[in-house]
Amino acid sequence: RGLGDVYKRQVEEFKRTNNNEYATITFTTPSYKVWVGKYETREDAEKKLKDLKKKYPYSFIIETDKKIGPGKK
Repeated sequence: RGLGDVYKRQVEEFKRTNNNEYATITFTTPSYKVWVGKYETREDAEKKLKDLKKKYPYSFIIETDKKIGPGKK
């Protein structure tokens, strides 16, 4: 099993423990990244980040205009 499999399991665990919230894996050489959530405002993202940092201390917010995943307007 490769490193990608480890991240896939983490994404599935995240979804199970966070009411099936959006999560996906991206790969940009040399790193895998797990993107979670789709928040309309920075304030919403900061609220979630506070909770995420308890379990995932290296979490941070990425601001983007990129439309990712199903259901994104």
